[in-house]
Amino acid sequence: MQRVRLLRTAALALCATALFVQSAAAFTAPLSLVSPHPARLRRGLGRRDGPPRPTMAAPTDLEGVYDFAHPGGTFDVHLRPGGRFFAPLFQARASWSLAEDQRLLIDFQKYGRYELTRLEGSAEFEGSAVGDPSNWRKMKRRRPFSEAEAKLLDSVWELQHPGMPCERVRALPDRARACFSREFSFLRHVMSVVCAGGSFPVEFRADGFNHFVSKDFPVR
Repeated sequence: MQRVRLLRTAALALCATALFVQSAAAFTAPLSLVSPHPARLRRGLGRRDGPPRPTMAAPTDLEGVYDFAHPGGTFDVHLRPGGRFFAPLFQARASWSLAEDQRLLIDFQKYGRYELTRLEGSAEFEGSAVGDPSNWRKMKRRRPFSEAEAKLLDSVWELQHPGMPCERVRALPDRARACFSREFSFLRHVMSVVCAGGSFPVEFRADGFNHFVSKDFPVR
């Protein structure tokens, strides 16, 4: 019985390989991202009625891309909507806020906590790690977010895919097609979905990890 199961599994693998190799050669149509509801393009995490609302703790006029300087060098950081702090090279569930006395408070999680004072009339900050004045930090805004970046932050899109060219599937040898039409009917169903094409929603989350999320096809 075990040998029969192994043979059936091997046959399934061979059929699947043949199907995808034959189909992939003609699968040249690109994927595309569209938004069917531009007015509802952006939305906040956990919300379905719009983007995160600006607060006094994280004012929108400070959002953008900054140079973050420290004793060992400089790297990019982003002040994102809703008080989310993002560093492409040091990703963490980090946050930022602006105190009433214009101190920029950064909780960089495992990379430390920082307090920087805003220089009057500018988007520049100077300060240090909390409790360690000698461990200095400086921030200077390089630019605001571009129009494209702003549209992607916390946005929901429809990912369209054209499907595979199923005429290539019909051209497979009879033996390869037979294994999908009998005991491997579940794979035949899967391939019918793939061949048909379609779309599904995807999210670009402006969190500390740049998460790309598909609730229809979750990846853990």
